[in-house]
Amino acid sequence: MYKTTVFTIILSCLFSPVLLAQEAPDTVTITLPDHSQMRFHAVYLGLTGTPDCRFASREIELGSYENTPNYKKQPGRATISGGFFGKRNGQSDCLYYLGETEVQRSQWHSIMQWPDRREQSLLSPVDKTKYPKTEITYAEVFQFIESLNSWILQRQEGELPTFGYAKAHCRLPTEAEWVFAAQEGIKNKYFNCWNPYGGKQHLGKYEWYKGNSGGKINQCGQLKPNKIGLKDMLGNVEELTISLFSPEYQRGRFGQFVICGNNYSDASEDFTVLHRTEFASHTENGKLRRPKNVGFRLVLTTSVSASIGGDILNADGDYQQDRNPSVILEKVYGVKIQGEKDDSDR
Repeated sequence: MYKTTVFTIILSCLFSPVLLAQEAPDTVTITLPDHSQMRFHAVYLGLTGTPDCRFASREIELGSYENTPNYKKQPGRATISGGFFGKRNGQSDCLYYLGETEVQRSQWHSIMQWPDRREQSLLSPVDKTKYPKTEITYAEVFQFIESLNSWILQRQEGELPTFGYAKAHCRLPTEAEWVFAAQEGIKNKYFNCWNPYGGKQHLGKYEWYKGNSGGKINQCGQLKPNKIGLKDMLGNVEELTISLFSPEYQRGRFGQFVICGNNYSDASEDFTVLHRTEFASHTENGKLRRPKNVGFRLVLTTSVSASIGGDILNADGDYQQDRNPSVILEKVYGVKIQGEKDDSDR
């Protein structure tokens, strides 16, 4: 019995993602086949003191609390988690990464032509501009992500952060991940604000909108970044997410995919992190829609199951612990639920 217990403890330590987890940097850069780069910035969740973030999460607000919000802006709550852990102000914290800009035309062509170069197939003309890639279908976006992840795993596996046994990969952001980052995450103490830039008079320093765009899409990354390093989050083009559209935010009736943000033709009074609409994949006569004002940016994260690896012994216990309401309140807000005593009171 004693030997079995010791053996179990040793196995648990050997396969623990906490021991194997790599401290993630604030910025990650992926080098593409044409030697150009795609940069991602850390979005910290404010779960300080959480070295094992397999199941750690925080709840955020979505929607508008104005008197008469329309059906697209009904108030609700959602949960977000991180795929890595890093250090923020000297303390461990959970995080995910979001692309500095929307995926650019040059980046799109670099990845989509990589398989053709490898197989020496006929190449289509290359667009090397930094305009956001638009006029694409949802299926084509997934094809790009599939090719990008193949490139990452084959060529840059050892250069990217991991969590336990889980390797970094790209995907579209959820609506909640997008909104949290657009609000500048934990850098913005007024989460449910109209926009995070201190008023509409400052919007033109950060976003392309009707007042400064010249009536057209502009190249990515020319304006100031927000507080977590992200550029063009609210403007220039709207952005696809992986979330299904629902008036109740992930509850009730579901439609197609959510588009977040505004675009270059919208007026300043319409600019808000709360702006969301539903992606329509086809026209009424069945033709594919390729909207000119919709692009996408990517999240860099890890798989949940792969991060557990052989640590199944402790995974279920960790899940129950991280989902305990008192644990969540203390990690995020520093609040203990009533009836729970601090060690200093004993």
